[in-house]
Amino acid sequence: MTPRQTVGHDANDRRNPLAEVFALLLLTSAVVVVVLVVASGFSGA
Repeated sequence: MTPRQTVGHDANDRRNPLAEVFALLLLTSAVVVVVLVVASGFSGA
């Protein structure tokens, strides 16, 4: 619970507030791509 452990994360959030949103978008896009590939694989088989 020392301040040092959270300073880096807080500083990053202040410097780039969209970093978390961008990461969420990338994660969502990756999940969608995987789902589409798996679905097309099942339909192809």
